[in-house]
Amino acid sequence: MDYSKYPDLRANNNTLVGYGLQRRLRQIEGLLRVILDLGKLKDLRVLDFGCADDITLKYLLSKFGKIFEKGLGIDIFPFGVPNNMDSEGLRFFKLDLFNKFPYPFSDSSCNIVISSAFFKHHPNPKLFLNEIWRILEEEGYLLLLDPCPWVIKVGIWLKYFEKRYCPNIWDKNSIKLNVHEGNLNYRFKEIFYEKYWVAPNKFLFDLGVENLFPNKIINIFGLHQSLVLRKVEST
Repeated sequence: MDYSKYPDLRANNNTLVGYGLQRRLRQIEGLLRVILDLGKLKDLRVLDFGCADDITLKYLLSKFGKIFEKGLGIDIFPFGVPNNMDSEGLRFFKLDLFNKFPYPFSDSSCNIVISSAFFKHHPNPKLFLNEIWRILEEEGYLLLLDPCPWVIKVGIWLKYFEKRYCPNIWDKNSIKLNVHEGNLNYRFKEIFYEKYWVAPNKFLFDLGVENLFPNKIINIFGLHQSLVLRKVEST
C-alpha cells in the first residue's frame, strides 16, 4: 500500500473498495463499548499501534470523554506521528515497531491496545503478542482490525498491497495458534470476533448500505475482520 495516500483515507476518499476510515473508527468505538459493557474497566488507557496520525485517538477521546484517561499513539513512519498533544491527554512518537524490542513501555501500563490495519504488516506476530501481553494490565484488552485474508490476497494481486509488507495475513484460526501454542509466556482469551463490510465511498457509507445485507452473508464474505482478546494469566 502507498502510505503517502493516507490523507485520502483520512478524508474518506477510498483508494480500495471497503477501506473506509470512518467505518473503521466506528468499529473500534463499538468494540470498546462491548468491552465497557462487560464491566471490567472503569477508564481507558489506550496504546494505538500504527496510529497513522491522530485521528483514531481524537475520535475516541470525543466519544468517551471523562473515562478516556490517556492515549498514546505510535507509528513507524514519521509522517504518521503528529506533534505531542499533552494538553488533551494524547501523545505520539515514532518507533521501529518491527525491530525495537522490548517496546519502551512498562509492564501492565495500559488496559487497551489497538492495532488497526497494522498487525498484517508485523513480521513477528508472536513477539508482538508477547509484548502486548506484557504491556497490558490484568484483564486488559487487545483490539485487532485488518482486512480479511482474501481481501489482502486480492489487494496484492491488484498491486494495492505489496506482498513483502504483508507477512502476517492472519485470521481467527491463526490467532488461536499464536496464543495457545506451547512454550509461550503469554495467553489471551477471545472475547469477540466479527467480519464486517464497509461501503466503497462516503455517500453509500452515510446511507448505511452494508446494513442491507444479512449477517450470514457478511460472515461468509466479509471484507474486514475485528477481534477482541483479553489478557489472561500465563500458564
